[in-house]
Amino acid sequence: MVVHLNGLAVNAALTELVAWLAGARPPAAWLDIDLLGTTKRPGMQIGPRHTGDRDPRCVDCGGSTT
Repeated sequence: MVVHLNGLAVNAALTELVAWLAGARPPAAWLDIDLLGTTKRPGMQIGPRHTGDRDPRCVDCGGSTT
């Protein structure tokens, strides 16, 4: 099972690399892999992580690194 997950992760990373090198779009910083899917979209889904607005006062999501 681990071999299949590793292959999936490598495939997703290579897809992002090719999209970036081809100039099609910027690569996604984070990818979410849903192995179960949803009732509306059954099966495995791989897609960019949808993040909310960043709070500049938040140390974790938007704070300064200094």
